[in-house]
Amino acid sequence: MSCSTARWSPIRSKRGTPDVSGSPREPVRLAEWAGGNASESDGPIGGHVRDVEPAAYTKISALGVEEQRVNVIIEPDRLPPMVGDGFRVEVSIVVWSAREVVVVPRSALIQNTNASSGDWTTFVIKEGRVERRTVKVGHVGGASAEVLAGIEAGDVVVVFPSDQVIPGAKVTRRV
Repeated sequence: MSCSTARWSPIRSKRGTPDVSGSPREPVRLAEWAGGNASESDGPIGGHVRDVEPAAYTKISALGVEEQRVNVIIEPDRLPPMVGDGFRVEVSIVVWSAREVVVVPRSALIQNTNASSGDWTTFVIKEGRVERRTVKVGHVGGASAEVLAGIEAGDVVVVFPSDQVIPGAKVTRRV
C-alpha cells in the first residue's frame, strides 16, 4: 500500500481495496519512506488508523485499470526520519494477528470440491512419503493461511503439488 503525507501527522493513505478492513484504532506499520527501506536502527514505525473516509472515489491506474480507492487517515507513533509533506511511505494495516498459530503457504492448500464443508486438503511428508490431510483453515492472508486443525507445527507440507503427488508416493524434500 502506498500513501502520501497530508501533513506531518497524520498520514493519508489511498487504499485501493475498500472492502478490506481498516477500522479506527487498528494498528499499522510504516516500513519504507524517503525512497528506501527502514534502516535497522530506525526499524518499522508503529501507529494506528485514525479514520477511514466514508466514500470511495474512482482512479485510473498507470496500467489503465479503474480502481476504487478510499482514504485512510493514519497516526504514526513517531515521525519517520527524512519524511516531509508529499513524501510516499509504505504502510501495512494489521487486520488480524495472533500468537502461536500453525501457518502454511497458500500454495500448499487445495480447496476440496465440497466447498460448503470449508475443508481444505494439503499433502504432508512423513518419513519420505506423502500423506493427504484434510485441514480446517482459519484466517487467510496474501501468501499464507492459518490452519486450525489437521496438521501440527513442524509438519512439512508440499507446495504447488502436481497431479503426480499422491498418498504413499516417495518424495525427496527440497529446500
